[in-house]
Amino acid sequence: MESHPYPDARQGIFELHARPCLASIRHVRGGRDRTSDSPDFRQSPAFLVFVIDGRGKAVVNEKTYALSEDQVLLIPAKATKSFTTDPAAPLEFWQIGIADLAIKGLPKGAFQQPEEDPLLSARETRRILLSYVRILYEFQKRSDGAHMCEAIGDLVASLVTFLRHELEERASHAPEMQDYHLGVRAKEYIDAHFREDISLKTIAKALNVNVYYLSHTFKALVGHSPIQYMIHRRMTEAQNLLLTTDATITEIALRCGYNNTNYFQVAFNRLVGMPPGKYRKTWK
Repeated sequence: MESHPYPDARQGIFELHARPCLASIRHVRGGRDRTSDSPDFRQSPAFLVFVIDGRGKAVVNEKTYALSEDQVLLIPAKATKSFTTDPAAPLEFWQIGIADLAIKGLPKGAFQQPEEDPLLSARETRRILLSYVRILYEFQKRSDGAHMCEAIGDLVASLVTFLRHELEERASHAPEMQDYHLGVRAKEYIDAHFREDISLKTIAKALNVNVYYLSHTFKALVGHSPIQYMIHRRMTEAQNLLLTTDATITEIALRCGYNNTNYFQVAFNRLVGMPPGKYRKTWK
């Protein structure tokens, strides 16, 4: 039978005598906020934001991060933060406040070094993280005894340790995995915003990366430049609208991000091989 030995508890990740504790836990969905706060924490907490569904943006210390499903945003203590949601796909997320966070070798109140990317993919760990946050939420509602408070503290310490493991796994595969995650994030951003007037510079700014690095990384992952991929997404959407709606060509052009109908028709003809009007008559 396969066995996995437990690590020596003396080799834990936290500073001596330091123990993180739960400051708050919120489940935000469609603008509605179910809240559970611990009234007695004494410091500005760090925050873990786990996106369940939807799209939006977070601004942390004046830096903007595009948010989408199965992402974790790690926010250090005392950071300023705000969230905006896409009305077409409202954000649903769990926000966990963690007080007294002191990890060996890191600034107090931080999950990682300041220069590291605070967005972590949870695509492969979604089930594990959902288990953590749901149990924490239920435990917090019943935290009226010493034993329950101790259990909550153990869960928080375990959750932070798990996140540190994921961060170290990401770092051990750098730069290949960093390039991969950047490409995935860029693709997700374009999928969410291709109907808008965006450019390569817009995408790079939203992801906080260099324009040329983004273009090279994205093309290596997808096989097209970001702008070529955006055009493909627009034309796929246009084809769908032509076949499933009675919207005019001008209306479809606007819905797909084109203010100039003639330019839209030229782009459609170049990519699809026929003008949009002929495509509708041929296939509808």
